[in-house]
Amino acid sequence: MVNLVEAQKPLLHFLIKWAGLRQHTVDVDGAGTVLTFWVPKDKVPGNNSTVAPEEKQSETSKSQGVRRPSVVLVHGFAAEGIVTWQFQVGALAKHYDVYIPDLLYFGGSTSPATARAPRVH
Repeated sequence: MVNLVEAQKPLLHFLIKWAGLRQHTVDVDGAGTVLTFWVPKDKVPGNNSTVAPEEKQSETSKSQGVRRPSVVLVHGFAAEGIVTWQFQVGALAKHYDVYIPDLLYFGGSTSPATARAPRVH
């Protein structure tokens, strides 16, 4: 059986990168909990920090002399954030700084902490 979400991921990652986003992982607590985000390529920090310096703006923003508004796209119950928003990202990224987090236990966001594990009732 073929998992269609997994089969389309290489193409989806290519299209999201073409729209100007890059994947970035943030260590939340130093104990193994990591969250993965898709962020504008000019906002990805060059070092291990979690935020890019303010001076680093997109070429579009620099040429217009204004900062672009930000949009955060939070996914529902999907494999990862870009799967939910795959059809909107390209259009939104032309006008906004788009951020797409993978919520904990989706996509690349994981945690070994049992306190953060989903509870079964």
